[in-house]
Amino acid sequence: MKNPYKLNTHYFGTHQIIARQINNISGETVLDVGCNEGYLKTVVGKKKWYGIDFSMEALKKAKKNGYKKVIHSDLNKLSKLKSLQRFNIIVFGDVLEHLVDPSKTINYFVTRHLKKGGTVIVSLPNVAHLPIRISLLVGKFNYTQSGILDKTHLHFFTKKTAINFCEKSGLTVKKISYSSNRFGLLIKIIPALGTTFGHNLIMICQKDT
Repeated sequence: MKNPYKLNTHYFGTHQIIARQINNISGETVLDVGCNEGYLKTVVGKKKWYGIDFSMEALKKAKKNGYKKVIHSDLNKLSKLKSLQRFNIIVFGDVLEHLVDPSKTINYFVTRHLKKGGTVIVSLPNVAHLPIRISLLVGKFNYTQSGILDKTHLHFFTKKTAINFCEKSGLTVKKISYSSNRFGLLIKIIPALGTTFGHNLIMICQKDT
């Protein structure tokens, strides 16, 4: 099956925003949960990257892209990953919305594999994005092959529910950014517009002490 997701090289795209955030965080080890083909490593080369994904084909490409270690795992059926260490940074980039119980998954990794004082980056699709709101007003909620209404999405988030989700998972949200190829600059100038024009919510979090 052709992978509908590719590296977004736009300055205000999700991958680039996450990359800049990682570059500003101390610590050299990164665990990319749901790493796909390892796009993030291609734009953040300085860290030591480890990846987990359910697709063997994607993991082979992630390995070629420089991931130090890749692990094949179904994130809906977690068992203790004894071969994994603790990491300075754990990234959940557009993966949690695909899972049956995302809270269970994020708790699993944060509890077992995040170093003390480490950082968690969570990217979730923003269902309050203006085009989705307009579609709802005219009675439409049509699934697509990719994007916010990806047909494989099991959960949908607004800014408020995304923050609540992170907090219930034992995390404190320190910063929120919004990705948008079209409106990124506008959101940077007027951050309040992020909830309406942002495509993804990207949250920098730390574990509650």
